[in-house]
Amino acid sequence: MRSTRTSRRRFARVGGLLGATSLAAFVCGAVAVRAEDDAEAAKAKPKKPSIVFAADDGVHGPAMWITDGTPSGTKFLADINPGPGRADINQIARLKKGVVIFSAKDFDAPAPHGDELWITDGTPKGTKLLKDIEPGPIGSNIGWLTPVGGGKAMFKADTTVEGGELWITDGTSKGTRLVKDIFPGRYIDPLAGERANSGTPWQITAIGGGSAIFRAQAAMNDTEAWVSDGTPEGTKLLKAINPTGGSGARDFVALGDGRTTFSATDGANGGELYVTDGTTSGTKLVKDINPGSGGSSVGGLFFGEMGLLKKGRIVFSAFTPDKGAELWTSDGTANGTKLVKEIDDGLESWGDPASSDVQNIAAMGDGRALFAASDGGQNFELWITDGKGKGTKLVKDINPGSAVGSGPKGFAPIGKGRFLFAATDAARGRELWVTDGTSKGTKLVKDIAPGAASGMASTPRFLPLGDGRAIFAADDGAKGLELWVSDGAAKGTKLLKDINKGSGSSSPTSFTSLGD
Repeated sequence: MRSTRTSRRRFARVGGLLGATSLAAFVCGAVAVRAEDDAEAAKAKPKKPSIVFAADDGVHGPAMWITDGTPSGTKFLADINPGPGRADINQIARLKKGVVIFSAKDFDAPAPHGDELWITDGTPKGTKLLKDIEPGPIGSNIGWLTPVGGGKAMFKADTTVEGGELWITDGTSKGTRLVKDIFPGRYIDPLAGERANSGTPWQITAIGGGSAIFRAQAAMNDTEAWVSDGTPEGTKLLKAINPTGGSGARDFVALGDGRTTFSATDGANGGELYVTDGTTSGTKLVKDINPGSGGSSVGGLFFGEMGLLKKGRIVFSAFTPDKGAELWTSDGTANGTKLVKEIDDGLESWGDPASSDVQNIAAMGDGRALFAASDGGQNFELWITDGKGKGTKLVKDINPGSAVGSGPKGFAPIGKGRFLFAATDAARGRELWVTDGTSKGTKLVKDIAPGAASGMASTPRFLPLGDGRAIFAADDGAKGLELWVSDGAAKGTKLLKDINKGSGSSSPTSFTSLGD
């Protein structure tokens, strides 16, 4: 029997792509660092990691830095925009071993560039503009920078000639080129005059074999799923799922078996779960979870509510009128798509079924996933699932009695089945926690900002170092938002370096491994 209660406020729902990052990493900023597995590397002395990131030391403005996880090995790398001005460094991604690409601006340089593609090998000399795609201070507005394998990456870039279209790079100026003008032609903007149409590739997601899937439009407001192998002839519309207005394809998750799931609408049915093998005939509706035009809002109303559980299977949020928005699972087939558990079986105050609002899904690598959800009694707390009802349960009520819960997010693996994350409780604010998926193994690591103040950012970003530790940004209330490191224990959680001396914040972000 359902209980009735006052409606929860939904502002605690969290979406977002990590980043950045590809959608297969709907793990809100967690990045796995892989060790070399050949015999020679196994015998060799472990190398210290090389991590590049953006930070502001108060002198150079936001600039590139590098760290090996030690205070002495955390150093200034390059000043992209000379002086204290902003470089707006973002979209950082590893292209290949020892090489990272990123977008940045150098407005204050003698010959200024807008947002363009840069490259670094971790040395000052090797950090440079890769290509000035749209010359001048406006820049090409790089977006969705996504490694696709083979030392290449695809991304969106804007030019006055082609508009926002799909590009590819191999780390050389010559090899950085337009893949295809998906939406050719021009139109008249009432304010800006004649402008190029834009295919606007969005949510570019690597699917293996040097290929990617993404959303784009070949006509105004006609967004559909597209695929590309990095060549003009290999870049094509996957399928006109909704020929009369675009399917709005989104939330692509590579299953790791040659297939990709995503959310789309065919016009008659609302947003539902689709699967593709990269061909038109192999692109189909998996299951009409909520028949009719309303749809099941697969993946939720925001991003980050669909994630990989294990190879060939996802878990996601989906809505039905009798259950609300709850946790579902799918293997890409109709029979294998089912409700996992009705986590919140109560009623809203107006009588509709309440929703658990599943979010922040993070695969654990062992067939289970961590996520945040509300069962009505414990709002937005830490849960775990193995894709089955019996194996889906509350891990720990970190913030008892709160109207919004602890809001766990940013799950980052540090080895031995443990994950760092940020969570809030009434006594200590938003701080660093660790979990192994059990209540006993879920505990506060350290109250970085003592008392009710929060030491962790509202949207935490971690990068595992591959040695049982992870780096992240935190604020202890005295030194500002700076670079920290943790091994999951209080003693091993410390300020790595006060980059912006004193109470100022260096705001380190976009941690990316060179993998050298």
